[in-house]
Amino acid sequence: MKEKILHRLESVTKDSNEGSSEDSEDSAESSIDNDDVIRALLQSPTREETRSHEMGSSDVSGSSSDADDVEEDNAGSANTKKGVLVEDEEYKVQHATLQTFKEYARAVGYGWVVALVLLDMLQQTVERGSGVSLTRWTDDPQLGNLTALPADSEQRARLNNYYLAVYAGFGLIHAVSTLVFKLTQEMRQVVVARVLHNRMLSRVLRAPMRFFDTTPVGRIVSRFSSDLYIMDTELSDTMAWAVNSVIGIVSKMAIICYITPFFVLLIFPIAAVFYYVQVVYVPTMRQLERFQSKVRSTIYSFFSETLGGAAVVRAYGVQQRFMVEFQRRLDLSSSARFAWACCGQWLNVRMESMGTVVVGAVVVSAVTLRDTMTAGMVGLAVSVALDMTETVRHMVRMVSWVQTDIVSVDRVKEYSEMTVEADWRRGETTPKASWPEHGEIEINDLALRYREGLDLVLKGINVHIKAGEKVGIVGRTGAGKSSLTLALFRLVEPARGTVRIDDLDTNDLGLHDLRSRLTILPQDPVIFAGSLRMNLDPFTHYKDAEVWESLKYAHLSDFVSGLKDQLDHECGEGGENLSVGQRQLVCLARTLLHKTRVLVLDEATAAVDMETDDLIQRTIRSQFTHCTVLTIAHRLNTVIDYDKILVLDKGQVVEFDSPGQLMDDPHSVFHHMVKKAGLLAKKPS
Repeated sequence: MKEKILHRLESVTKDSNEGSSEDSEDSAESSIDNDDVIRALLQSPTREETRSHEMGSSDVSGSSSDADDVEEDNAGSANTKKGVLVEDEEYKVQHATLQTFKEYARAVGYGWVVALVLLDMLQQTVERGSGVSLTRWTDDPQLGNLTALPADSEQRARLNNYYLAVYAGFGLIHAVSTLVFKLTQEMRQVVVARVLHNRMLSRVLRAPMRFFDTTPVGRIVSRFSSDLYIMDTELSDTMAWAVNSVIGIVSKMAIICYITPFFVLLIFPIAAVFYYVQVVYVPTMRQLERFQSKVRSTIYSFFSETLGGAAVVRAYGVQQRFMVEFQRRLDLSSSARFAWACCGQWLNVRMESMGTVVVGAVVVSAVTLRDTMTAGMVGLAVSVALDMTETVRHMVRMVSWVQTDIVSVDRVKEYSEMTVEADWRRGETTPKASWPEHGEIEINDLALRYREGLDLVLKGINVHIKAGEKVGIVGRTGAGKSSLTLALFRLVEPARGTVRIDDLDTNDLGLHDLRSRLTILPQDPVIFAGSLRMNLDPFTHYKDAEVWESLKYAHLSDFVSGLKDQLDHECGEGGENLSVGQRQLVCLARTLLHKTRVLVLDEATAAVDMETDDLIQRTIRSQFTHCTVLTIAHRLNTVIDYDKILVLDKGQVVEFDSPGQLMDDPHSVFHHMVKKAGLLAKKPS
């Protein structure tokens, strides 16, 4: 059944995803011609090839081959991961595993789990007991004999009050146990959510940079939003309902078997049929729900991308094409929803049929044993049998939901156990408060790769930079300039070699101790939503006078003075209410406040105009005379008067000398770069 329902949906979605991927590749290859880029971006996927292999990465596969799909998926990803920057998300759990349930139970607390199960059993026992008490009340021979006990007799009233008190007592106990159960469940649910969230958050915040390079932001947000939402609001309830249904079925079967012993012979055949229905329904429904989620995400992505490129769509007059594509995706989502609804009706038909069989068996048993059964007992057995049909259907659905929702626990667990960066602090190698005092940098045989299995991007770098030297780092795209910066801050751990600053090996330091003693002015300015002062001094280490002084040297004091709230001026997310140049100057002011001996400029002026570039360069030359400055330059004129020039190519040092010496050598790589830029006349004296 699953294969018939899912196969067509699987092939269409996979082809759509592959088509979108190929469109992206086409657009990248044709980036030289703008019209070709637009056409490639606007081209909608049309390939409709049918694939026979299972869809491992999207979890749309048959239950009998789920484990095989996972193994093939993992093998495939291992073979292709080397050449992929952004890794595809893999569903590692096809079936709910015992380990995942143990992880969730451990977060709840094993003792609390046992207590909740016992409370649930108490509820079911009391509920069945109330039914039995009502039966005994109905079948009481004294109450049925109006001759012996007239309707207005005191003894009849006492008996009725007794049975009423027993029935009310069961109801009161059931209400109290239900209240205690729900309060306990909700309180533990809050604790579990907090524990798992904090555990995942601490790991993500300490994740190595390669994790953020290979993981889309949307995927991380999904773990902290949808997965935690499911754990906060759905998983606990669905598990409670599933357990409640199982206990309810057992208790109801016990009641029926007690009243009609012949029903024991039908338990195993009925259980076998129910098990078969559950085996077919649960995996199918689970996969269909995941498939719906996957299809919905493609609709949201397409809608947001179309909205962002609405001007281009209108300019090329392809509105109709995009409307058709959106409708196609919407139809695919509706198809998945229809298949999901059909699956639910498939279950309903079979449950109702089995319910009819159960009720019929109870009635036949009651007729056969009519001489030994009372009317109350028959009524109780029939009512329980009628109710059991809905209970079984509810149990099957809850088991399906639990197996779907428990994947969120595994996804959160995956992030909670991932590899983190090196120690934040190392007590045995904590540097002095004044480190680095001079800013001397010595790099020995430094090699770097971004991930295991990838090629080296830095290959045996050997450089000695004296304290206070200004060094310009130049080279073609991909030469390793920014990689050298990553190695300096240990955003990527070196494959071999050392970086020593003032004779202290940075590999021996805690990451906080290292990074807090260095300063970087990146190409893309980092501005957070909040006050201007918070962005300049997030940890409130400096006085207002020092903040204003940094703004003065960053050429922002006049601008900030003219603002209504001055330092309390609210910056938008990413500095959206500031110009690009102003954002970079704010980052420069932050750098001036930090006052470290080592400053790294990673193409800090690449995105600003020439005037802002000139302001930044003048400030660096005047305010960082005591610092060692490493500048990754895209404009050679900004580093042509530096003390040294480091030329990199393919991850290796090609040249390292003063700019004057390199420009005098006609065979020098830097000489050719300067000549091509028309700057030979600006040779420093």
